[in-house]
Amino acid sequence: MIRFRPGLAGLASVLTSLSSLPSNAADKDLVLPSVVVTATRQAQRVDELMSDVTVLEREQIERIGQGTVVDLLSRQPGIQTVQLGGAGTTTDFLVRGARSEQTKVLIDGIPVNSMDTKGSPLRTLSLADVDRIEILRGPASALYGSDASGGVIQVFTRKAGDGVHGELFAGTGSRNTNSSSASLSAASEMWTARFSGSRYQTDGFSSLLNGRNKDTDKDGYLNRSGSASLAFRPAPGHELSALFISTSGVLHSDSASTNAKSNSYDYHTDFHNEVAGITSRDQITPDWLSTLRYGVNVQDDTSYSRNTTGPSGTVVASSLRTENHTFSWQNDIGLALGKGLVLVERQDQHAAPANRFPGQRDVTLDSWMLGWNASLGDHRWQINGRHDDHSRFGDKNTGSATYGYQFAPGWRGHVAAATSFRAPTMYQLYASIPGSLNPNTNLQPETGRNYEASLTHDWGIHSLSLTTYRNRMRNLIDYSGTTLRYENISAATFKGWTLAYQGNIAGWAVAANLDIQDAEDDSTGMPLQRRAREKFGATLDRNWGSWDTGLELVAMGRRYDTNVRTLPEGGYSVVNLTARYAINRDLSLELRGDNIADRRYINAYSSGGTFTYNVPGASYFAGLRYRL
Repeated sequence: MIRFRPGLAGLASVLTSLSSLPSNAADKDLVLPSVVVTATRQAQRVDELMSDVTVLEREQIERIGQGTVVDLLSRQPGIQTVQLGGAGTTTDFLVRGARSEQTKVLIDGIPVNSMDTKGSPLRTLSLADVDRIEILRGPASALYGSDASGGVIQVFTRKAGDGVHGELFAGTGSRNTNSSSASLSAASEMWTARFSGSRYQTDGFSSLLNGRNKDTDKDGYLNRSGSASLAFRPAPGHELSALFISTSGVLHSDSASTNAKSNSYDYHTDFHNEVAGITSRDQITPDWLSTLRYGVNVQDDTSYSRNTTGPSGTVVASSLRTENHTFSWQNDIGLALGKGLVLVERQDQHAAPANRFPGQRDVTLDSWMLGWNASLGDHRWQINGRHDDHSRFGDKNTGSATYGYQFAPGWRGHVAAATSFRAPTMYQLYASIPGSLNPNTNLQPETGRNYEASLTHDWGIHSLSLTTYRNRMRNLIDYSGTTLRYENISAATFKGWTLAYQGNIAGWAVAANLDIQDAEDDSTGMPLQRRAREKFGATLDRNWGSWDTGLELVAMGRRYDTNVRTLPEGGYSVVNLTARYAINRDLSLELRGDNIADRRYINAYSSGGTFTYNVPGASYFAGLRYRL
């Protein structure tokens, strides 16, 4: 078990010692600040932001090798993950303690949140098509509406570069894991196009550590993905682009039932997800950029399980299909001071089949928002206000205000306040599954109020930040095993701080972060389920000529699987190693070892604590990447 309880004196010592690290002016000139979109919905340099943001570039993504989005995000500041088994299984991303349904997920600006009961839709996304991921921690309902009360994760897909390019990748590893991908792109002055396909398959491992009968077998996973993107630029300042991503596959899992017959069948789910969109970006005048976007996300899952009340061998299928359609018109307007933002948006959600959602299968959300982002001398500010008209819950208003100050060269800070709301999903409101889920049309939206402050120091090739926050949410929605329906249970407070460093020390690229978090049920004072108080993460990377090597460390503190301090889950640490060898300019060998110490730990219990979900032991992977 690990515990972190540093005092203010210790924290001051850390800040002082890191500030004394050497700076190399020549190296500084080579490092260009990333441009972030998610934090303000407008392009802004990361060193000018007044938000708690992490940007993951393509180079970091490629180091994952055979890994998934879950693997990548679990190592980031402010994020804890809970996965009920191997790749593709039920996954919850806890952003500052907020669950997946409280975190907005977008792909190239297209919302992909759904009613999927298996957690975040990111768990099945192929990394082969991902160029960059931006993580915004903290409530962003004033920017993105419902589902953003905990934060925002936005994925940007890979686009074509100049000329004609191609890429091939193939690799193999532990548990009969095989991964392959191919892409081809071309670009001219007016046209760009990119096409890609990928396949990932693994035999996996048993999802339940102490399963029975069939539940002791390996739970395999297959993921097939294809994508296409096109862009047409008829004139300078005008672009029409389209995107299509299709992902399908099969996920095998285990039943947490204590019924022996129930456990004699290999549970599995056939899934199919699609994301499509078309965007028109037009520089109407030098001070007016118009962005029109239509996007659709379709998710179709069919789960097969044993019918314990029917004849031996009877299998029943449970289906869930959701469609999200979003139309938005964003206008970025240059002002005499700063930049304004005007947005109108409409979202339509449809659920099927009809027998699961009797009498109600459609929800609409009409929204508009105004924003102002500006600076004057050493002062910066960002103000946003949003109005949402929900077809079920009526009008909801949210707002946020942030003030930042550059009080010395390399030193900047900000304070912020924001309100949030999250409407219950149709699944939580209307879904009916005999024996396991009853509808609850009396559910009310969750609401929240967040305060945060941050201090950042940039010097040379080093950056250090300290962020503290307090987010109180009312009417939290959770499933009740007593009433077999979702209920508004209580209020909860999420508070804590994050210390993060990134820089270069003696030729090593170093990134480290420490989270101290308290997520509590206000009515009982007890910690919320599966939230660790402490988390530490670090990466070390270095180039040795043709070799690039890296080390990753993630350490988690103790957690509980219930909200009443029962079923403890001890602290643990995991070490991963990465390496890349450039055989020549176009061909490289990529190596990866995960959990090299073969650390075994408890990530989650099944309902009632009868079973524990398994975690991957030591695994290794090797792949070849060829760029045309």
